Amino acid sequence: MTDAVLTESGKKILIDELEQYYRKFGSMNKNDFEVLLFYALLESGNKGKRNFELSRILRIPESKVKRLRYEVDLKYAPILDADYRTEKLRQLNERLKNVVFKKAGNQIEFVVEDVALRRFIDNILKEKNSFSDSSFNNEIVRIGMKDLEIILRETSDGSKECDRLLSEAKKLLKKEINLQELLAYLLEIGANTSTLMSNATPIGLIKLLPTVSHKLIEKFKSIIK
Repeated sequence: MTDAVLTESGKKILIDELEQYYRKFGSMNKNDFEVLLFYALLESGNKGKRNFELSRILRIPESKVKRLRYEVDLKYAPILDADYRTEKLRQLNERLKNVVFKKAGNQIEFVVEDVALRRFIDNILKEKNSFSDSSFNNEIVRIGMKDLEIILRETSDGSKECDRLLSEAKKLLKKEINLQELLAYLLEIGANTSTLMSNATPIGLIKLLPTVSHKLIEKFKSIIK
């Protein structure tokens, strides 16, 4: 495990901010200093590290890392809305380049550890009169396909990348839909067979079995494609 080291750019950020405080004969409380120091550390090549990694490096609880990340965003992110949106879209685009989707019923899940980035996603969806679900785990974004497409159209580098990610998500959901379709077909076959059996002779039932089996096999083949 490596130690947290301030690069020259990180040191410059720290010194410049401290100068601004004390040039005005102001004072800085412990929390403000921790947020500033954490900001300088992030800018020293640590932005891409996960919360768990930073927790281990800094020897502080992961919950504190999450809080410091969020406070850094509140205090040091671009002030202008347009600049802030541009920066957040860039961050989200980077996150989506290595995203791993998981299926949750008829919805898609993916991990976003950064509280500010997760809330930015929620804001994008709210602009479209929608929302995400993080009630099960506040690091997991759970959304439907339409909402996923809204986010991807906002952030992806071109339509090809967007279509690729949407295709991955649809494949996951199709597995769930296919199982439901197969179950419904089995129930339908069962109901139809039951009706036929009640009216068929023993010889007729024997003749019926190959037909039912063939239909079931063909249906299963079409579903698992």
